[in-house]
Amino acid sequence: MPYIVLEGPDGAGKTTQIALLKKALAASQHPHVFTREPGGTPIGDELRALLLEGKVDKMDAITEMFILTASRHELARQVIRPALKKGEIVISDRCFLSTYVFQGYGGGQDKEVIKTLTHIAMEETMPDLILILDLTPEEGLRRKQAQVEEGLKETRMEDKGEAYHRRNYQGYMDYARENPETTALIKASDIAENVHKAIIETLNTHFGLGLSPQS
Repeated sequence: MPYIVLEGPDGAGKTTQIALLKKALAASQHPHVFTREPGGTPIGDELRALLLEGKVDKMDAITEMFILTASRHELARQVIRPALKKGEIVISDRCFLSTYVFQGYGGGQDKEVIKTLTHIAMEETMPDLILILDLTPEEGLRRKQAQVEEGLKETRMEDKGEAYHRRNYQGYMDYARENPETTALIKASDIAENVHKAIIETLNTHFGLGLSPQS
């Protein structure tokens, strides 16, 4: 069974799309497991809280990179590989690509070092397909600001400014262009229902899962 990842910049609507995809897989009765990065294990969840809720000026990109790598290794060891061995579909909310983009492009860290750390952490257990929700940084930040105004807690990732998010967006576009066999760009500026339909169509085309769109 495939290891599938949903990726994208802040504000792209991953949470909504993950929820809809959960419904689609439940309706299909395919054996599956959902997880997330950072997190997905007891250690990973503690590291996730540290990353998302810590002060923006207390942690640099190198520190972030090693924390993320540690969380990723635990997830691969405890969740992803065991599920794949049991024949389950694995769906992850983010993967190594977030580190490659956020720390490599956004934080200016050496991308080759990030690739090396990724292979150490994952031990060759790499995604079969990464779905990248394609949303411009301007629209993403507008959506995130609207969420904050509605009472959603702001995280340290939103504190980093527009230039940071522009670099991240470029990172996603570069990766998709360089890895067409294992990535698919999904237009995320459309309404959630249409984005979901595009995701379902892409998964059915790649893996023949026979999934039906949900609402």
